[in-house]
Amino acid sequence: MRPATVVAVVLLAALAPTSALDWTGSQEYGAIGQECRQAVERATIWWFAEGNEHLNAAFDTAYPVLFAAERMDSLASRVPLHVPASSPADTWPAVRIGLLLYPTFRDVNRLLEPILHETVYQGLAPVTDRDVIREKILGLVEAQDDDGSWGRWREEKPEETASAVELLLRVLQFRDVVGGQLGLDDTAFSEVREAVERGMAWLLGHQGSDGGFDQDPADHARVISTLIDVYRLADRLGLDVDRDGILNAVRKGLEWLFSAESGVTWEDVDGSHGPVWTRNGSPDVRTTGDVLRFALLKALWYDIATDVEVDTPGGKRKLRDLIEDPEYDLHATVRWLLKGQVATTGPEYGSWSDDEGTTAAAMGALEAYLNPRVYYDGYWRPADVRAEMELFDVTERGTTLVLRYRVTGEVESLKATFYEDYGYHGCYEVWSGELRSGEGVLTIDVDGHTLYVFRIVARYRDGTVDDVFAVAGLKIPLFAGIESSDTSPVRVKGSTSRALLVSGGLVGEDRDPGGSRRVVPRERTGGGPGGAGGEVRGLLGDLPGGPRGLPGGSAREDRVAR
Repeated sequence: MRPATVVAVVLLAALAPTSALDWTGSQEYGAIGQECRQAVERATIWWFAEGNEHLNAAFDTAYPVLFAAERMDSLASRVPLHVPASSPADTWPAVRIGLLLYPTFRDVNRLLEPILHETVYQGLAPVTDRDVIREKILGLVEAQDDDGSWGRWREEKPEETASAVELLLRVLQFRDVVGGQLGLDDTAFSEVREAVERGMAWLLGHQGSDGGFDQDPADHARVISTLIDVYRLADRLGLDVDRDGILNAVRKGLEWLFSAESGVTWEDVDGSHGPVWTRNGSPDVRTTGDVLRFALLKALWYDIATDVEVDTPGGKRKLRDLIEDPEYDLHATVRWLLKGQVATTGPEYGSWSDDEGTTAAAMGALEAYLNPRVYYDGYWRPADVRAEMELFDVTERGTTLVLRYRVTGEVESLKATFYEDYGYHGCYEVWSGELRSGEGVLTIDVDGHTLYVFRIVARYRDGTVDDVFAVAGLKIPLFAGIESSDTSPVRVKGSTSRALLVSGGLVGEDRDPGGSRRVVPRERTGGGPGGAGGEVRGLLGDLPGGPRGLPGGSAREDRVAR
């Protein structure tokens, strides 16, 4: 009997550089950290209430905070009685899979950043409409005004320019994977680089004399966030920008946030005072959450301009002192946010004011406070190899699929999930089970289902959590018994170092004495040893029963790893 097909899945976790200003070891953090985690879990439920109403209404707003919650292992797995919502832990992974399968089913302009993020995180662009996504990125460059800004209205230009610079900065930062997956050439990257540099020059030239970029503190904070990112990455990416000017702009911008012009007030929470920002004269959760996550906590985490002196009711304080001062501190602001969450059962459970932008801002601020390594360092970054899993001896016995596996590395536990594709309606969980370290066997009843996506969630011994999606289009029950003679062995890549590898062939069958069918490899024609250089086809085009709306044939060759 010839050896069976082997599938290797590489599991990952994010590296995180240490920070000079890590508040997570403070006594104040210890007192409210668990409460923050519980609040984030409650908030994840609200996005999936009443048929995912809020998620569908503001997917681009929800995506960053739900992704962060997933990485922090804070997606709620249970929903309280009398709360009309589905389980975030079960539903969110399928939503993310749908983003990779059908990115342009919704408004691709709104989804451009989540799509780019998934491409970076998975190392794999969506399986459809790559040309559309590439043209949207290039179109963003073309939409830049002659003066270097973006936006139609003067009051919107700073925030819109910062948002465009931020996205294009990530295109440059992850040039290899974005260029390879979306087909961007050197000319395109040169244009992106120039657009980032011109956008930064415009921002630095349009900061007010008082330090403000925008009269709205939340939009102002988003500009500060982009300045911090460009400052951090400029040398690494070889950007021709004024780093000293950027640092000075961050300092002035942080000062402005504590000036009377920003609408800041100080709330007494349990005996200490925290800065809270107002809208129309009243303390506002959305504005405060955005200022906290985009500007203050980010500057503190990366220790950028934290020696700047800001105004408090007790006089001048350095920004870094606001994580240690017993009377005026940001921990009080976090407690103020916690007190504003809806905790009673019903459709508003877990939200702040039953509003998408407000809930995302508060949730994101709590996540940034709770786990800045994941929220800041772990978002725009593919993770590093921590463990490896092999699947082998894929066997079908009637409607039952039997998979033998081996897990090695620093992993504590694994959860495997198979999903079935329902086209534009999304992907649904078919089977889920726990895996153990070492060798084991998965037995799955697949009667009536086509397993379309395979996902692993790994919990590591240091408490971090990571996940990996197998490549969409891998239909495991179809491994055995496919008769097509022109199907060739393929190697399908899941990400730069996170991968689902199908090697040795997919076609052919051999029967055990017990009557089961076993996957066996088919010889690869042409090329060197092991068939290298022979004909290769992508799974989506070659396997029958592909996702709805996708063409057949060998049009999916771009999915084969290089």
